[in-house]
Amino acid sequence: MHKNPGVPAMLALAGLAALAACKVNTSEIEASIKTTMKDSKVPLAQLSCPADMPAKVGSTYECTGATEEGEKVLFKVDPSDSLGAANWVLLGKIVEGAEVERSVTAELEKQVAGKPVTIKCAMTMFVFNTGDQFLCDAKVDGADMVVALDATNDEGGYNWELKAKT
Repeated sequence: MHKNPGVPAMLALAGLAALAACKVNTSEIEASIKTTMKDSKVPLAQLSCPADMPAKVGSTYECTGATEEGEKVLFKVDPSDSLGAANWVLLGKIVEGAEVERSVTAELEKQVAGKPVTIKCAMTMFVFNTGDQFLCDAKVDGADMVVALDATNDEGGYNWELKAKT
């Protein structure tokens, strides 16, 4: 009796392929994140997701990155089925630098009673996460100052404080 050793080998390879298919496709997730962030005007200079993300519903994985302006960002990846599909979400809120400038300028102008105020943030877009701190340049009545922004939540809320430039 002669057996074909190729059949068990092919079954073993099919089993390995099925196991490989039960992982989240890291390159697809990274491509999706990069495209969406670029479309949101926050292009990424760097992004790293775990190479091995089993597609187990209920699992959570993190991808880390940095914007082109140097801000660190974090993404949560959740497998949505056992076949490798997954959803991801940016942790934090994207806030336009120009909006921060307008808001702080309006509040500060009320405090300084008509003195000229200029606020300029170096970053065009922020990703606010609770506890993050950012600095913007300020000029109040000709004096160089700094506005310190403290993110109070992950939804774009912040407090600010005017400080002397050191």
